[in-house]
Amino acid sequence: MKKHSTMVSVEAVTWSRESYGLFDYESQHVSRRNLKASSSAKIIRIKNDIRLVTDMYNERNVCENSKTLALLKHQDGMIC
Repeated sequence: MKKHSTMVSVEAVTWSRESYGLFDYESQHVSRRNLKASSSAKIIRIKNDIRLVTDMYNERNVCENSKTLALLKHQDGMIC
């Protein structure tokens, strides 16, 4: 029997300019990242960079100024 793994694909779009917390949909200066996770992970933002942290080693080496955007939890073959 073939075992299928669950994968989550995330497209993150950020804008580096200050806009009072609003995203400027007309800006040409955006940063796009495509992230894929097949296990528990944390999606974080450091300035204008989005990163996927999948293990404790990487998490300890992350800048203190990071902001957690999402937590992905792998449980019973699903990612929530």
